[in-house]
Amino acid sequence: MPETTYVKAVLRALDEAMAADERVIVLGEDVAEGGPYTTTAGLADRYGRDRVINTPISESAITGVAIGAAQSGLRPVLEIMFIDFITLALDQLANQAAKAHLMSGGQLTVPMVLRTQGGAGQRGAAQHSQSLEAWLTHVPGLKVVMPADPADAAGLMASAIADPGPVVFVEHKGLYFQRGEVPDAIEPVPIGEARIVREGRDVTIVALSRMVGEALKAADRLAAEGISAEVIDPRTLVPLDLEAIVGSVQRTNRLVIAHEAVAHGGVGGEIAAEVQAAAFDHLDAPIERVGAPFAPVPLSPHLEDLYVPGSDEIHEAALATLGKAEPRRSATHDGGGGAMRMDPGWRRFRSVLAVMLAAVLAFTFAACGDSDEDSDTGASTSAAAPADTGASTAAAEEPAAEASKCGLGNGEKATGEPIKLGSVNTKQPGTDFSEIALAAEAYFKCVNDNGGINGRPIEYIIETEQTDPGQVASLAKKLVETEKVVGIVGSTSLIDCAVNHQYYEKQGYYVIGSGIAPECYTTPNHAPVNMGPRHSSAGAAQELMKQGVKKIVFDQSNVPGTEYIDEGVRLTVEAEGIPYESLKDNVPIQDANSVALKLVQAAGDGGGVVLNFTPPEALKILQAAEQQGLAERVKWACSTPCNTDFLAEALGSSWDEQLFVNAELNLIDADGPDSQLYRQVLEQYAPDIPLGSFSQMGFLEARIATEALLGIEGDITPQTANAAFVDVTGFETDILCKPWYYGDAPLHIPNNVDRTVTPKEGKMVQYTDCFDISEADPYIKDVREIEADMGIE
Repeated sequence: MPETTYVKAVLRALDEAMAADERVIVLGEDVAEGGPYTTTAGLADRYGRDRVINTPISESAITGVAIGAAQSGLRPVLEIMFIDFITLALDQLANQAAKAHLMSGGQLTVPMVLRTQGGAGQRGAAQHSQSLEAWLTHVPGLKVVMPADPADAAGLMASAIADPGPVVFVEHKGLYFQRGEVPDAIEPVPIGEARIVREGRDVTIVALSRMVGEALKAADRLAAEGISAEVIDPRTLVPLDLEAIVGSVQRTNRLVIAHEAVAHGGVGGEIAAEVQAAAFDHLDAPIERVGAPFAPVPLSPHLEDLYVPGSDEIHEAALATLGKAEPRRSATHDGGGGAMRMDPGWRRFRSVLAVMLAAVLAFTFAACGDSDEDSDTGASTSAAAPADTGASTAAAEEPAAEASKCGLGNGEKATGEPIKLGSVNTKQPGTDFSEIALAAEAYFKCVNDNGGINGRPIEYIIETEQTDPGQVASLAKKLVETEKVVGIVGSTSLIDCAVNHQYYEKQGYYVIGSGIAPECYTTPNHAPVNMGPRHSSAGAAQELMKQGVKKIVFDQSNVPGTEYIDEGVRLTVEAEGIPYESLKDNVPIQDANSVALKLVQAAGDGGGVVLNFTPPEALKILQAAEQQGLAERVKWACSTPCNTDFLAEALGSSWDEQLFVNAELNLIDADGPDSQLYRQVLEQYAPDIPLGSFSQMGFLEARIATEALLGIEGDITPQTANAAFVDVTGFETDILCKPWYYGDAPLHIPNNVDRTVTPKEGKMVQYTDCFDISEADPYIKDVREIEADMGIE
């Protein structure tokens, strides 16, 4: 069966239902533009805006309209953007939709689906991160489903749309880009039928939504300890397949129930009560419940990580049922009667919270890295191949080269004392670069499975930050002084280069990473594999100027470092005598229609717009422009993050060869040896990370570092590792247009030649071969002079 993501499985189920039944309509905020997570992307193009309906920001009104439409013979699928906002629709949902059939004596039915997103872990804070499904299970007349993987998301959506009554369809935001197999023909999953995800004999783990994956991780750990755990995904909470759960408990005699929602008053309590009533005599231990503490979801990333339950808590609870750990009991509040044993996770969370408040108040391939003979043998990158950093477009018509190797490429697992490397990465709402480091980690795993660094494994430490200078400074010191990493590889941060470059230089660390801030390019101890948003945006502007636009308007995220980016684009445009205007917009973008109109009006007829946003934010603007009939009034371009099939597919055929994207890296399906290895590594070691420019960067950074470390004779220390990094020169790879180098220089922009790609039939394909970024930017001019002095062509 083909694989797809959770979000695309939902979209596909909606698409198939709308194609099969014209009564199916979709309504909600921005659904015609794809919604906040692109779960409705392209539906308006295929079925029209009379069936894919944008609504005002009024959850009560959206739900009321859907109820009326359902009672009139339609089958609406409405979206409440976050489950937190379902509070505003509860009267319509609980008192109208759920009761209409009964109160009309069976004359009225409400065949509607209410889609909503829940769950924490996305840094959305207390009002955008809740799990409120338990409220809905208390309302007779509503069915509540919570799919945990792409196949169930598609199958349950098909069943929910076909159901004669109201169904609340709860999706977890953290699962949207999880990949899984989905049949070519979507198979409806019966509502009310649980699934045994993993069979076992010693303990039953009932897990909901995201916690199914966490339960499977815990089951793997338990298996290594000789304990066989059975994992059950109820899939639907109302109706609940109690028979399947009880049957499992009768075999295993122990039960753990895990959900991400607050444990107090959660669905786990109801399941526990039902099982205890039906299978009390079969229980050999008290039922254990895993859930979040009785507190709002915190904004602080560190606190949120402590707050959200996962595999560790499930593992501990399972051991408790077997008498191998202290019984935990679910986390709850302290009031309401007798003393209750408190969950250790909640105790830790509360202690950390108190301290902070007090402060406020006072892979196994024989492939991963080249052998010594071919350390420079990644294919030369003449860009005859179509470039696609997030696409699966066919590459150039040339014979496929054999894939590169990983590390020593010997298929032997590395042992011994690990070699530590680390990275610092921005991860916050609207700006998340962590997948770059995760791709680097995948490559290092492959290296470790293929001999490591001359027999020793790499231990890779990924730190994330939220553009807090104090936090970023402490993370650098933690990596260097506490973790004692020998090198910094794979970092991508809005402010790390600016905050820490002097510290790194003083400590003798030479960073191989992805650059954003100016200090990532203009200091002696940072060398990025990408050219960065300044030069990528300038490259996008160069493409529009080749096409004869009369003016360039540049729009980007309103985040730190944007003045530096703007300067490079302005100098490039003004050097050609073309008028230039710079704008900024806060992310996440809330009113894409206004942004698109503002940009087109600023550019004027015959002008050009260059966007520098992450793909989801750029998509909002582009779809809003199309919706308002503005797309053809100007020419559109975008910096490298837009180079992804996700964007090409979501935009649809109307944008084919109408959007021009600067591609700092090659197409992901190019036939060169490194491109082949890159795809293999992600498939084997990081299947949840999408193919695209971000993951290409992480892969390439790790590969460069690996080759440098393999060349060290003697001890690997911070001194020898960083000296090896600086010595890298002429590193050839088909992923870049020219060989990469580090070298002893005052600034580093080794990637200064790139391509243009464009959407075509749902993919990104090459539009322009490799070209030089303009020397109108003084940094590019200086780099070319440095390259000439170093003998680099």
